Amino acid sequence: MANPPASKATRRTQQPASKQITSSAAKQTSANLKSAPKRKAGDENAPVDDTTTSPTAETSKRRKEALANTNPRSSEGGPDRGDDGDVAIADQYTAMKAALEKAERRNRELQQQLNEAAPTRDHEETDLMEKPKGSGWNIQIAMGLRGKGTNRDKYKAIQLPVFDSKRAIRDLALNAGIEWEVSWRDVPSSKKAMLYDVCRERHPYLARFKNDWATEAIVKQYLGNKRQRAYDMGWLEPPEKYAYLKVNASKRNSTSSRKSKALVDASSTRKPRRKTSQTKSKRRPVNDEDEPLRFPSSSESGSGDNEGNEDSDAGDDEDAGR
Repeated sequence: MANPPASKATRRTQQPASKQITSSAAKQTSANLKSAPKRKAGDENAPVDDTTTSPTAETSKRRKEALANTNPRSSEGGPDRGDDGDVAIADQYTAMKAALEKAERRNRELQQQLNEAAPTRDHEETDLMEKPKGSGWNIQIAMGLRGKGTNRDKYKAIQLPVFDSKRAIRDLALNAGIEWEVSWRDVPSSKKAMLYDVCRERHPYLARFKNDWATEAIVKQYLGNKRQRAYDMGWLEPPEKYAYLKVNASKRNSTSSRKSKALVDASSTRKPRRKTSQTKSKRRPVNDEDEPLRFPSSSESGSGDNEGNEDSDAGDDEDAGR
């Protein structure tokens, strides 16, 4: 018996699954197109509703607006307006390249200064000021601070606690524990070294003197004056090796000056000296200088030979006596 013909609904259900999916997608697309807002043909610049714009398009639009705000050339309508992203990257690359070149140039300059500073330091060490010879020199002049004004103020700032009591050499010497009652040669070397280091730190000008002779001279002068004041006032007993100075001072006349007294003493003790001829002192006296010489004659007889012999013997005796 033949089967009855299938209806339209039955044929639709009997179609393959792939054909059913394709037909449903086509129907959905046509439905979306019908529901989308239609533009008029003559109004191409009409705004599009933001509700129908996809997220990707909105993100791209915001990125372009940000690049347009950061790039002034694109905002002005220049030739790079259509490629804002590439222009921004090119500008950043140019700025970074310029900064790198500047840093490299600065590095080369610093390296050159460092190379030039090394021999200069060695040259400064060889140019240290030597200590003057002898004992009759002035400390201020020897330090190169001759005169008044700035040089004198600099010297006094190093020496006296007038400008800054924490930096003066006098106070630094006492703070270092140096005993002023003893001579400088009896001060321990460790205290001297500590004092020299502190003085060079507080006064960089003192670092130019070899073996810190300027610092030593100022400290010795200060301590010596302080001890002398104590000796004069009787606060400190002078050493035994200086006892003869006290005896000499007691014999001195206080009413007359030392210079006039020295001249009087020198004139009274002076004795005239007689000049003697050097040739006379070297001359040796000769005995019988004016005695005539006797010679034998040929006319004398044979006895004359004996006499001649006797005369020769006598002459030999005279020569021996001379």
